[in-house]
Parts: sequence; C-alpha cells; structure tokens
Amino acid sequence: MFQKMMVGPGGSKFMKDVKKAGRALFLWTVNDDNSMKWSISKQVDGVITDDPKRYLELCRDYNGETVSVSLKGWSTFVIIKFMVPFFQLLVKYKYGTRMSKGRVVQDALIGGGPGRNHERTD
Repeated sequence: MFQKMMVGPGGSKFMKDVKKAGRALFLWTVNDDNSMKWSISKQVDGVITDDPKRYLELCRDYNGETVSVSLKGWSTFVIIKFMVPFFQLLVKYKYGTRMSKGRVVQDALIGGGPGRNHERTD
C-alpha cells in the first residue's frame, strides 16, 4: 500500500483490519526518515524504499517513541484524497459505470477492453 494513504483515520482503520485478518502489510515509497520512522512505529510488516540501509539503521535505533506525521506528509495525504475521486470520475466518464461481471472476466481472459471486439477462442 502507498504509505501516504495510510496517514489519517482511514489508514489506521485499514491497518487494523489487515492485522485482524492476519494479513501482511507492506508500504511503498518510504524514502524519507520521518516516513520510515512512522512505518516502524506502526509495526508494518515491510517497506519498499530506495534506501534500505537507512531504513535498517532507523529500525535498530528505534526506541518505541511516537512519530507524528509532518506537515508535508499531511499535505500529500490531502492532495491524494482529492485526486482519487477526481480520477474516479474521469474513469467513469470514459469507460462508463456499468460493467457486468462476465464482461470483466472476459476482458481479463483475452485482454479485451472497452471498444475492442475480440472473440473468445477457448
């Protein structure tokens, strides 16, 4: 999961639900020290980072302190929260909102999509 999406109440609930379900939670784009410390404090199962040595250093030095999200982190979170519905509307406008489950399965099997005329060959 994109680390910036885990900031805020929705992310906290998601992380609790993942742990409750016994699933692993991995975060990506964890590149700055504050995001790394925040991920460590939330006890995620792993991160994807461009600086794994730095992440391991911070893991070794972590003493259980609470890590707050920076203003930059909150602003990124807010921007993403506004962008998601906007792009959702664009996708709905372009592809429509009605798609049957059978069509989704067919598209997945043969690589078709809206506006393509493919015949199933199986």
